[in-house]
Amino acid sequence: MSGASSPQAVMMSATLHAGIVVLVLVFGYFFQKTKEEPMQVFELVAGEGDNYRAKEAPALGSPSGVTVNLPEMPAPRPTPPDPTPAPEPEPPPIVPAPPPPKKETVAPKPAPKKELDPTKDMAKAVRWEIIKAESQAKMDAAKRKAAEAKKEAEEKRRLAKLEEENRRLTKAEFDRANANKKTAPAKTPTTKVAKIDAEGIAKGVTGGSTANKEAGAGGKALVASDGRAIEMYFEMLKQRVRAQLVGLAGMEDHLAVTVAVNISAWGKLSNARVKTSSGNAEFDRAVIAAFDRVEMPAHPEKKSEELELIFRTRDIEGR
Repeated sequence: MSGASSPQAVMMSATLHAGIVVLVLVFGYFFQKTKEEPMQVFELVAGEGDNYRAKEAPALGSPSGVTVNLPEMPAPRPTPPDPTPAPEPEPPPIVPAPPPPKKETVAPKPAPKKELDPTKDMAKAVRWEIIKAESQAKMDAAKRKAAEAKKEAEEKRRLAKLEEENRRLTKAEFDRANANKKTAPAKTPTTKVAKIDAEGIAKGVTGGSTANKEAGAGGKALVASDGRAIEMYFEMLKQRVRAQLVGLAGMEDHLAVTVAVNISAWGKLSNARVKTSSGNAEFDRAVIAAFDRVEMPAHPEKKSEELELIFRTRDIEGR
């Protein structure tokens, strides 16, 4: 009886051990799948442009800025000694002792006036002019932006009013009302740029470096973190996509979607699609739609490839 049951016991033991091994492998696989990849963030320098390789933000100013070279003041020359020998002093005459002097209040002598250093005044004046020029440039940019926003709002109101009128008119009435009207050619707005007598570029930022004469990368930092050109390029792509994500107020902070997208050697994005959904269809659609509004410069390695990028709600500002 024991001989007959021994093979069955061995078979049951082997089956039990095999089941335990399978369970361990399955749990390990799912744990590895659900493990969140480490997030690596690179800082991009501030200023407009596609210069993702820049290590320092460009300075606000103009390429032909004023450079003040302060002259060095010459050292005072020593006074040569007088060659004429001094005469021997005569013995003082004997005079009677004078009466004790009366006590008089002596007014203090005024302190000698300090001579102004013209080089310091010149440097101060140049710094003040640079500060005024930067302030004026910022004010002009703000006014120009407000004027453009106002003009855009007025144009939207005009188009909405015209569309409402068109709904009320029949086709014949609309043709009669607009038969003699001619569309005036649109005037090209002229933009006046304030002259800044400081070294830099027009699209630079205050506090940037004059060593960067090309452009910024659209970031916020004055100095970029270390990273390869391809890594900084992909970081600029993710940053531009996040900038297009609007209308996401109220969404959970833990949402994360993985998107696959094709990029050409010249930076053309195409075929953006959800690789791993965040579980929120609205967030997934918003991320995919944002790729259609993003433009990128040429690929740093001049090759086409498929990318997989992760976008999280907690990384989106102003939502």
